[in-house]
Amino acid sequence: MNAEQVLRDMRVCFTEGECDNCPRIDDEDCVDGLCKDIIDLIESLQADNAELRKANSEYQDAQHPLFMALCDAQHRADAAVAILQTIDWVGSGAKGRIEDAIGILTGRGPSDGEVHHDA
Repeated sequence: MNAEQVLRDMRVCFTEGECDNCPRIDDEDCVDGLCKDIIDLIESLQADNAELRKANSEYQDAQHPLFMALCDAQHRADAAVAILQTIDWVGSGAKGRIEDAIGILTGRGPSDGEVHHDA
């Protein structure tokens, strides 16, 4: 018996109290049968809940190292950008390459749409 059927029967039996409308009217032990079905439903839902909690915990455990690695990479990129931004002038066309690196690290790409190359 599925959850909807059990809930329907509970509503009829425990709130309406009218046996004439009860789908279990032909069952002599209808209340006992309903109570057994309720217990089975609760146990099934508890098992499903435990399974979902375990899966969620495993998912979170798997995601934590990835999240930490992502945070670490972002901190390193931020530090690299901060260092690159302090360089005012570098000869041999390196300034354009530094600007490209800043653009790439910040996700904006090269500032003028082209990658600079050393002369």
